[in-house]
Amino acid sequence: MTPGARVAAAIEVLDAMAVGQAAEQALSRWARASRYAGSKDRAAVRDHVFDVLRHKRSDAARGGDTTGRALMIG
Repeated sequence: MTPGARVAAAIEVLDAMAVGQAAEQALSRWARASRYAGSKDRAAVRDHVFDVLRHKRSDAARGGDTTGRALMIG
């Protein structure tokens, strides 16, 4: 996966979490649906998601919203 595809996958997982899924559940569902993603890709997506969760309020302020895309921009 390209770095942009990893960010897009993290946005997809964050959007799934916004509708009520737990982080681990959203990540595992994404990983099962994305068989093409290797172990390094899964680790990178996981790292993106958990980095956003650690800094969610400041990322939301910088991104301008609480959507997955805005959080990743922040």
